[in-house]
Amino acid sequence: AIEYALNGFAVTQIIGGYWENSVRGFHSTNDEITTMGKYPNAGQGFLDIYTVNGEAPVQGQRFKNPTLAQTYSTIANEGCDAYYRGSLTPTIVNFLQSIGSHLTIEDFND
Repeated sequence: AIEYALNGFAVTQIIGGYWENSVRGFHSTNDEITTMGKYPNAGQGFLDIYTVNGEAPVQGQRFKNPTLAQTYSTIANEGCDAYYRGSLTPTIVNFLQSIGSHLTIEDFND
């Protein structure tokens, strides 16, 4: 999984189509990012990570996700503590709070 995230994979026709539909779903008719109901930051986060220059990857294009590769590497090196009480915890909690969650670092540590 780390290898695929780091070096990418060729997008297939079917996956490219699904991806395009997902990207379209995050845009309203006036090209503003939708709010996904009560999660206003989720749509932009998806587009930041899973688009290439704002567009869905197309068939044959290589999609890379180096941030995911780094996350997987951290978990491989630190184990589950990376998630619950380690270097990933603040990032997870910050995102969750940005979309309205009340979870705290302490909740993950318990």
